[in-house]
Parts: sequence; structure tokens; C-alpha cells
Amino acid sequence: MNLVVFEPLKGISCAECRKGPLPHLVRVSGVPRCLDCSQLGHLVYLPRGDAALTRRAR
Repeated sequence: MNLVVFEPLKGISCAECRKGPLPHLVRVSGVPRCLDCSQLGHLVYLPRGDAALTRRAR
């Protein structure tokens, strides 16, 4: 199963913990969940564009 993290355009709340609006979310079985409820809260989002930071993260 591949996980895809979305940046929603409108305010969406987590279906499990009701936090919101979420800056990033994961859809699990079509239901929006925050990264903490999806067990992905420990990950850090790296925006594109900083090649030096991306190389160091690998």
C-alpha cells in the first residue's frame, strides 16, 4: 500500500481526532486523517527547491 500525503486547498478536519484545519493529511479508505493519527507525525516535510538540504536528508 502506498501512502500519499496531501496539502488540502480548503480547511479539512481529521476524521479520527477532529483536529483541523490540517496543513497535511492522508486519506485512509477515503477518510481524511492527520499525520499523527496515521502514525506519520514523526516525519518532517521538506519543501522542494533547496537542493543542498535535500542531498543532506538522503
